[in-house]
Amino acid sequence: MEGMYTMRKLTLTNHAQSNTTVLENEFIDNYMAKANGEYVKVYLLLLRHLTEPSGTLTVSRIADLLEITEKDVVRALNYWKKQGLLEYESAPESGPASSSPPSDVPDIRQYRSRKEFKELLFVAEQYLGKTLSATDIEAITYFYETLHMSADLIEYLIEYCVENGHKSIHYIQKVALSWHEQEFHTVEEAKAGTQAYNRNCYSVLNAYGIKNGIIKEGDKVSGEDCREGLTCVISVKLTNAQFEGQTKAKLGNSEIRTLVDGIVSDRLMQFLEENPVVARTILDKAMTANRAREAARKARESIRRKSALGGAAMPDKLRDCNDRDPSLTELYIVEGDSAGGSAKQARERSYQAILPLRGKILNVERVQEHRALSSDTINSLITAIGTGYGEGFDADKARYHRIIIMTDADVDGAHIAILLLTFFFRFMPELIKRGYIYIACPPLYGLKKKNSRTGKVIQYLYNDEALKECMNNLDNPEKYDVQRYKGLGEMDPEQLWETTMDPERRTLRQVEISDMTEVDRVVNELMGNDVECRRTFITEHAADIDERFLDI
Repeated sequence: MEGMYTMRKLTLTNHAQSNTTVLENEFIDNYMAKANGEYVKVYLLLLRHLTEPSGTLTVSRIADLLEITEKDVVRALNYWKKQGLLEYESAPESGPASSSPPSDVPDIRQYRSRKEFKELLFVAEQYLGKTLSATDIEAITYFYETLHMSADLIEYLIEYCVENGHKSIHYIQKVALSWHEQEFHTVEEAKAGTQAYNRNCYSVLNAYGIKNGIIKEGDKVSGEDCREGLTCVISVKLTNAQFEGQTKAKLGNSEIRTLVDGIVSDRLMQFLEENPVVARTILDKAMTANRAREAARKARESIRRKSALGGAAMPDKLRDCNDRDPSLTELYIVEGDSAGGSAKQARERSYQAILPLRGKILNVERVQEHRALSSDTINSLITAIGTGYGEGFDADKARYHRIIIMTDADVDGAHIAILLLTFFFRFMPELIKRGYIYIACPPLYGLKKKNSRTGKVIQYLYNDEALKECMNNLDNPEKYDVQRYKGLGEMDPEQLWETTMDPERRTLRQVEISDMTEVDRVVNELMGNDVECRRTFITEHAADIDERFLDI
């Protein structure tokens, strides 16, 4: 590691007096223009300390004096060495790198049983978007036990690093050690301390907003909030370009960051001052995005906290089954308490669970994420299924491998089924891909004999065509009564079991996706906010609609 080296030998040329640092014209004329600012700063500092004893300046010492990273220092040394203006040899320092925790990390096993620590690891997985490795858990344990950071502070530490584009545990370690040295003991102290080092462009927007009364003192918008809906093109020409990751989505040359931050910040502030109307529009949009993001974060955390310990807080209306093997269990999603009552009585308790919904769920295609997650119905669905949501989604944690949408056999029931399918497609598409989502097929009609003592249904019919065919085949249709089921709640538990819930006799339609791109387009057009697109679709396909599907 770069930070583990001192300079054993350094050779520079300086003919100045001991109390003066003189920069030769040759450097200014031939070298300075081609070098970036960080490299020049390192060279000048080396000149300044040329007369000091060998070994006085270490890489970490230079980084501290110039307020740059150790990597920047090493790059500068290598650059001047290639230019022939500097000679040095490197040798390992005694002692470990400052960014690495000591090897005597406490035994992790003694903390895994703590509820607070288990929840911390769960939340960390959500922020980092991956299953924690042994190294990750060891580092978090080090923060918790050795650095004596609270669980809330560690959670904010990870959130802070991720929001600034860093998910590497090594980077998080360095920030944790820095906070420890600065004696940050609470989240409030960490927030106050980190604000002083935030040099991103969104700091300029915050400063402008507070100065002009657009943003209240104490509030702020994040970079994510400001970038939403905005496009900025920056042209940077440099040699030896380095990128982070295989996708090359982010430039990794740290020496460019300072230059770009300085130039963009100055020009951005100038632009905001000269264009107050545009500035207010950007900040108003950023504040709206901030409120939506914060609401979504709180909703996600609420769901994650509830499910962190394996579903400790299930929805009140969920009537769970006794079996805990997901491959054997079923979850019936029904509309309303009436249908739920019949389903609860009809079910096989060992492997069939019932979750009644409260009316129609939100159309998640038309609302923002935070609005969807604030819905009690959607929260209940996510919690009951057990997979989590977003970056923390894990299909392997599904509590049921058959999730059955059982709605009424009328237009309203079909609408609710479509809304539920939209939810699963947008929030949990992996469950559809795995074949976990089904649609039940309850009957629409029941055929009975008139004046029958038992009133028993002799035949169930599932659509108008089946009813018409049945009546045409009867010798005396007038001897029979036809009951149209307005809802599942009108069916007796026995009827619901034998028609819709009995694995031996029921009909289930498994939901499949043949073309993800095409389904995405259709869902967006038919369930989204583009009214004109939906109107065009209806107009073009009006002739294809069967009248039996119309509620007339």
